[in-house]
Amino acid sequence: MSEHIHFVSTEVDELLRNLELRDELEPYFDESVSRILFQRLPLAAENDFLASMLEWEIINQGVL
Repeated sequence: MSEHIHFVSTEVDELLRNLELRDELEPYFDESVSRILFQRLPLAAENDFLASMLEWEIINQGVL
């Protein structure tokens, strides 16, 4: 039973992180982001990808 609770907790944490990342990335989203098929990625991989996108946007903010 504790394994199931840990799995659910981890999944909920991943979903919450996904929402946070998407909220932070909202100002940077354009049509190119909609071409990425996130539904084919595991949630943890999607979160890693979104986190790297956010980091890139923050680092390059104002460079152009």
